[in-house]
Amino acid sequence: MDWSLSSHPRLKTIGIVVVVVLLFLVVAFSFIDEPLRRYAERQANQALKGYHLTLGSLDFHPVGLSVDLENVVLAQENHPEQPLATIGRWTASIHWRELLTGNVVSDHQIERPIIHFTRTQAAEEASDERDLKERGWQQAVLELYPLEINALEISDGDVTYIDSPNSKPLRLQAIQFRAENIRNIESADNVYPSEIKLDAQVFDTGRLTVEGKADFLSEPHLGVDAEVTLAQVALKDLLPLAGRMNLQVREGTLDARGHVEYSPIARQVEFHELTVDGLRADYVQAGRSAKKIQQATEAVKPRVAPGQRQPQLTLRVERGKITNSELGFVNKDTEPNYRVFLAQVEMTIQDFSNRFDRGTAKVDLAGRFMGTGKLTTKAVFRPQKPLPDFDLKIKIVNTALKSMNNVLRAHAGADVQKGTFAFFSEMTVQRGTVDGYVKPFFKNVDVYDPAQDKDKGFFKQVYEGVVDGVVSLFENEPREVVATETEVKGPLSDPRASTWDILINLVKNAFLQAIVPGFKQSIHS
Repeated sequence: MDWSLSSHPRLKTIGIVVVVVLLFLVVAFSFIDEPLRRYAERQANQALKGYHLTLGSLDFHPVGLSVDLENVVLAQENHPEQPLATIGRWTASIHWRELLTGNVVSDHQIERPIIHFTRTQAAEEASDERDLKERGWQQAVLELYPLEINALEISDGDVTYIDSPNSKPLRLQAIQFRAENIRNIESADNVYPSEIKLDAQVFDTGRLTVEGKADFLSEPHLGVDAEVTLAQVALKDLLPLAGRMNLQVREGTLDARGHVEYSPIARQVEFHELTVDGLRADYVQAGRSAKKIQQATEAVKPRVAPGQRQPQLTLRVERGKITNSELGFVNKDTEPNYRVFLAQVEMTIQDFSNRFDRGTAKVDLAGRFMGTGKLTTKAVFRPQKPLPDFDLKIKIVNTALKSMNNVLRAHAGADVQKGTFAFFSEMTVQRGTVDGYVKPFFKNVDVYDPAQDKDKGFFKQVYEGVVDGVVSLFENEPREVVATETEVKGPLSDPRASTWDILINLVKNAFLQAIVPGFKQSIHS
């Protein structure tokens, strides 16, 4: 039997009709792309609040029911000159695997997204009290493709943050991201149902990997529970952010491996291993430092709706070390200014936390005080029940006193030509009280030197000459050594302050309110 079209005119006619219909559909869909683009762009912008979306082109594929968007540009209406985001290509299609299970959801692939924002733009975003739904993001995406997202893949992403026109941009490059089961249609009882994976280049040399799970539907914001690895992250690139906290970071690299859980009910960052190498950093106290810190803290403080309780961030370091580093404190509120620093810092940290509620933490530190004296510090932090509970021991020997001249000028009104300084302190904080001592030593101090002080006023020279004489006559000690001891004992001014705050205040008071007064007491005894 001959079934060829040539021998059956009816089949031949049907075939011609089918071809014509297909050609008509191809031509029709080729003309429908532009009306669809204009419609999708208009509808998305009606949904968005405070932003404007531009679609370069739209290509609809009727066979696979997918849409390709190219040259997508998103800008804040208040800053139209600098797009917040551009996307090279955005493909949305039916998630066919889930369709077989009766779930109609979409799969999105985003290629070459570039996000670029400034501190001003970030501040405006942070000050917007509307949640994402109120800003229309979800509805805008549905206008582009009318199925809720269940799988998202981002390739070759690039994120740049500029804190100020004069600062180096903070940049994440080569971002690869994958998230599945976003709509939680596979495991409804799972707290973090979505598998996520992220890989990116941090700044110029570092790497970031994140692998774990997420809950994209949690309220008021998404939740993440993941393992995080950082490798060779250049800390100096964080200067724009650290500078606003009066922390100047000049060098150093960070390697870390840990776990992060960030959700409406938990905020935990736990480093299993953390290493900081070659850190060069100073904390700078200058005039309005405290006010600036408070303002910066308020700016990044998350908004909490009435009736909601924001969980406190818990930061813990299981095993950490700081090597080959230099840490300093710069005081610009005195005349003259001065810098107190530790060089050749080697520090080990075990089970350290901003909330001491799980086991005993230990910190051992060694370094060169003012680059000359040998410093060792040991601290043991016991669990708070409910008040801070810790021991602190500090030992400094063989420090060239001349290296502390700016400190002495600022706080004691005198400086030295030569001399050696040592310092010993032990303190215990328990049940809201502190018990301990600080004991500075001054050896072979020569305060007055005509050659060094020839440009100083007459009364200043007389004062330093008297100081030198008193030091040499100090009783009950070897002639060349002067020592004083100050008892540190009594209730804490705020026993419910954090362990970290109490520790900093104790060290600061011991050094600036015991060492320098001890020097004065020695020279006036």
